[in-house]
Order: sequence, then C-alpha cells, then structure tokens
Amino acid sequence: MKAFNRFFIISLFVLTIAGSASAQIIPSKGGGEMFQIIVDTFTLLFLLLCSYIAMELKNILKGGELASSWMVLIGAVVIFAFIKIIELAGRVEYFPVSDVLISVGYLIVSIFLFVGFLKQKKTLG
Repeated sequence: MKAFNRFFIISLFVLTIAGSASAQIIPSKGGGEMFQIIVDTFTLLFLLLCSYIAMELKNILKGGELASSWMVLIGAVVIFAFIKIIELAGRVEYFPVSDVLISVGYLIVSIFLFVGFLKQKKTLG
C-alpha cells in the first residue's frame, strides 16, 4: 500500500506540472480544447494507475493458468497509456501527431484486449 501511495503522490505532482506547462505552452487555445487536455491527462493518470495495479495482480498470480492472458491484458493497458501519451503530446503541440497513428494504436490495443479475453475464456471455460 505504501508503494501505491507513493505512486499516487508522484502522479499528482506530474499532473500538476503538466497542467501548468500546458497552460503556459498554449495560452491561446479555447476552453474546450484545454478541457480535453485535462481529461486526457486524467485518463493517462488512471491508465498508469491501472498498469501499476495490473502488475501487482500479476505478481499475485505467480505464473498460474491465467498469467499468460493477464500479461496480454497488461500489454493492452500499457500500449493504451503509451498511445494516450502520444496523443496528449500532440494535443499540446510538442510534436505533430497523425490521427492514423492514434487509430492504429487503438486497433492494436483492441487486438490485445481481444486476445487476452479469448485466452481467459479458454482457460476458464
């Protein structure tokens, strides 16, 4: 639980810095786009939190029958977080991001989720 608290505090610190940095980088953006950046930042926070919890659960499974499907699902969450980082960087104009890249990333995440759930169904069914 101590590691979770540390992760949460660090994440809030990073969100605070990211929020102030994005406010300084794009002062001319409208309120709607700034709101979307804030929502994307919180989405990223929760994805990173899910990644942490998923790794903790993987350690609890310790190589059981569900471990392989769980690793695929963890991969989906990690890839989703990485795509969200790229999308957020594009939104605050750190570098240009193609919509096709984001769509392909979401396609890869959906494939990982499908394979992970299929493996779990096979193991449990």
